[in-house]
Amino acid sequence: MPYAINYWLLHAADAAKANTASGPTQLWDLIFQFITDDVAFQAWAKLFPRYETCHADHCTYPSCAGVEPLAIAASYGLFHVADRLLAGKAGQATENKDVIADKHHDIEDLSEPLRWAARNGHEEVARLLLDWGADVSTAKSNGKTPLIWAVKNGHETVARLLLSRGADASTAESDGKTPLIWAVKNRHEAVARLLLDRGADVSTAENDGKTPLIWAAYNGHETVARLLLDRGADVSTAESNGRTPLIWVAYNGHETVACLLLDRGADVSSAENDGTTPLIWAAINRHETVARLLLDRGADVLTPENDGTTPLIWAAYFGHETVARLLLSRGANVSTAENDGTTPLIWAACNGHETVARLLLDRAPMYQPPKATGRRR
Repeated sequence: MPYAINYWLLHAADAAKANTASGPTQLWDLIFQFITDDVAFQAWAKLFPRYETCHADHCTYPSCAGVEPLAIAASYGLFHVADRLLAGKAGQATENKDVIADKHHDIEDLSEPLRWAARNGHEEVARLLLDWGADVSTAKSNGKTPLIWAVKNGHETVARLLLSRGADASTAESDGKTPLIWAVKNRHEAVARLLLDRGADVSTAENDGKTPLIWAAYNGHETVARLLLDRGADVSTAESNGRTPLIWVAYNGHETVACLLLDRGADVSSAENDGTTPLIWAAINRHETVARLLLDRGADVLTPENDGTTPLIWAAYFGHETVARLLLSRGANVSTAENDGTTPLIWAACNGHETVARLLLDRAPMYQPPKATGRRR
């Protein structure tokens, strides 16, 4: 029963679309009658409470309660239903107005239906709404425009349509996310390329400083990172906390993107505000190949965070034997200590990492007892 309540309209729409080669069918009439019948529609809403409360970004369809049938038609891609609803609205408007210049009059606010059509990738319905005068640039209170929704969900054809109708490729939400940032963040390469071709700013950043390149680095998406760099992205851009693209690839272990960034001039010694370097993150998260690459490109094995924690201390803390061995082979000091005096050996012992503790003991200087002075106490 829950599945039927949730998905019947989707399946009905699919069946109707499959049989519309010669025009609308009886099934379209039934769907139209249902979503315009307030009693039936609200009964559906009560049977499936999710529709009553779902307003978050991850929701695919609008709440039934208090929503115009046109928004439901747009969200499900019900072109013939939307067309009839618009024609009906136009008829009502004609009865109430002395003069109607053309069909592009203000029937109602079409921005919400357009956002739902864009969100779910329904190009035909989006085109219909635009032809009826929907504002391509209108946004909700959070700043999400139809273009942002289309891009966020990877609907390239809808994004292309909206751009052709005047949508701004660089418009931003209230938190600073632009269409390009969403395309890169969600790994929609073709959409990202489309936006760049339409003039999207490659250097735009969210309020916290995250740029498209930072998101490409975070995801380990080499082709997009290369595209952004080729279009002028700054390889050294940093978030407000100081985290650079290279730091993110070290954090997540994306070796090929790390190579790309270093080849394009990324600073191997870049550090966050607290002093954490790419090498430190590679050591923390046990990314041995990335750590080796960073060391080969000149990373300082001894550089600590602001509190004195070195890459070796972190490797000992987490028990990453292969990383600890690599760091020691590149000159890490087994006796180095944090600002409070805690050494790698202390952390390995405290956390029960026996093999790392033995490795550190094997590399530690031999204990030399004080020489006897020949005097008795």
